Amino acid sequence: MKRDILFAAILTSVIAQAGLAEHEVYPEKKVPSEEQMKLDVQITELGTMRTLLLLDPQAMPIEKLIAQRLTEVDFRVFPSAQAVEERVSSAQMREIGTENKADLVLYATASVRQKNSMGEFQLFEGEATAQIFSPVSGEMFVSQTNRALGTRSVDEVEAQRSAVEKAVDEATQEAINRGLKKVYKTIVHRAIVTNVKDYDRVLIIIAYMEKMKGIYHVRQLSFDPKTHVLELEIIGAPRAESEWRAYLDRMPRTRVVVKVKPIPEVHRGGKQYPSWFHPS
Repeated sequence: MKRDILFAAILTSVIAQAGLAEHEVYPEKKVPSEEQMKLDVQITELGTMRTLLLLDPQAMPIEKLIAQRLTEVDFRVFPSAQAVEERVSSAQMREIGTENKADLVLYATASVRQKNSMGEFQLFEGEATAQIFSPVSGEMFVSQTNRALGTRSVDEVEAQRSAVEKAVDEATQEAINRGLKKVYKTIVHRAIVTNVKDYDRVLIIIAYMEKMKGIYHVRQLSFDPKTHVLELEIIGAPRAESEWRAYLDRMPRTRVVVKVKPIPEVHRGGKQYPSWFHPS
């Protein structure tokens, strides 16, 4: 009997000491919390979206002029256009844009017909359609068709060229004017995230960012498992550093340090846009 009482006393003491030791090791919780991610996020606003030109054979000679019109109003344009022989559908535009990692596609087609002739002088009418499409959202922002008379000339080739050039130029300008209001609601951001442990964490980060209001697309550009650096392209509405920080701070089991580098404002005040530019 005495032996049983002594054993019970010893057991009670051991349990009490174990409980005290657990409280000392984990004063707030009885079990360790899950590992917390500590991320540094550098977000740089790159500006308006990169535009890929898709041009049919009639519009291809006007490539430089189309690119010029886009860059005049701060679009970024791929170095060279892609030639397309047949009519391109929205599904094909999305596929081509995605393959080339383009944010926008401008698809232009043109045709020409003889209007009349006066002796050796010939006059042609050009017809052109310019479409601005988003491979990211699958939305056709604008489709604009214009007709224009060229310059009457004894040189048939020159007469046709002038008609096509004028029609394509006018269609491009109007498409930009009509579509720019929608396009400027979104810009491209480049995010560099450091201290990313593994590919599972990459997926967690991307999924969380995609849920942010005003974000339309998050694309992984690269991830180095040795340096633990993740590079993302984010397409969405521009927002202040405080908004990014407030949202990313709520990422589960994560402590985030956020820095945002906005688009330089230097050029905006003195920017002289061309006379044809009048976005609706």
